[in-house]
Amino acid sequence: MRKEIFRKGDRAEYLANYFLSHLGFISEFQRQEDFGVDFYCTITDIVNDDLIPTLPFMIQVKSSKEPIVYGRVKKNKWHKEDIDWIFRLELPFFIGYISIEKLTLDIHNTSSLWFIEREYKNASQLVLTPKFDYFNISVGKPRQEDIKDWKYGGDGKRYFVDLGNPIVSIHYNDLLDSEKLLTFKSSLKKIIKFEQNNIILKKQKIPYFRWIHQNIPNDQNPIAGVIYYDDEPEIANPSEIIESISHQLISLALSYRINKQLDNMNAMKNIIKLIPEKEKFQFLIDQFPDIFE
Repeated sequence: MRKEIFRKGDRAEYLANYFLSHLGFISEFQRQEDFGVDFYCTITDIVNDDLIPTLPFMIQVKSSKEPIVYGRVKKNKWHKEDIDWIFRLELPFFIGYISIEKLTLDIHNTSSLWFIEREYKNASQLVLTPKFDYFNISVGKPRQEDIKDWKYGGDGKRYFVDLGNPIVSIHYNDLLDSEKLLTFKSSLKKIIKFEQNNIILKKQKIPYFRWIHQNIPNDQNPIAGVIYYDDEPEIANPSEIIESISHQLISLALSYRINKQLDNMNAMKNIIKLIPEKEKFQFLIDQFPDIFE
C-alpha cells in the first residue's frame, strides 16, 4: 500500500507533466532511475503543423517552495554525491515549482550554481533558494556560513545559492493561449542556449561564465552577469583552447573568404597558423591555400 502523505507529491508530478507537455516533448524518469531529475524535456517548434524538437534540458520539480538542500547528513553519513552529480550534467538544469492550489508552474534557471563549480568546489552543503519577489531581481554570489559542529568532509560551509525569479511563470489558463506558449518557449530557449555555452566553456577549461543577474518572470531580455577568473589553477593553456575551437576558426575564415571579406580573412591568418597541423584537413589546404599560407 502507498501512504496518503505521498499522494500530493504524486499528483503534483502529474500536473507538472501536463504543464511541461505544452512546451515540448517530455520523458519522465521512473522512480527506480531517479537521481535528482524528474523530467527530460525538449522544446518543440511548430512547423507546418508538425512538432519539431529543438533544445533539450532537464528539470527537477518540487511541490513546495522550500529551499532545496544538497549535501545533507543522513544516518551519520554525508551525501557528497548529492552535490557532485549536479556538476557532471552536460545539459541545462532547471528547478520547477508546481502549485496544485494555484495551478501554476514556475521554472527557475540554475546558472548561479556556476559560482560553486568555479570558486567553491569543496562546498559541504548547497541550499538552492528561489525568489518570488519581483521587486528584488538581482542575483549575485552565494552567501556562505559555517555549519555548526560539522565533522564531515568538504570545507565545512553551507552555501545559499540564489536561483532568482522564475524564468517563466505559467498559469493553467495560459496553456490555452498559443501566443503565451510561444513566449514561454522563447524565454526558455534563450536560457538553454546560455547554459549550453557555459557547459562548453567549462569543458574547454576557459575561466569564464555568465549567469542570469537580473530578471522578472517571462522576461524576454534578462540581464546577464559576466565573470572571468585570471588566477584559476585549471585554466587551459592557449594551445589547448586554440585546438578546441580550431574547426570554428577555420570555418570563420572560410566564411570571410566566401563573402569576400578579405581584410577579415587576412586578419585571421596568424591565428590559423596556431592551429595544430593534425586539425588542418589536407583537402581544405589544397582547395583554399590562401587561408593557410
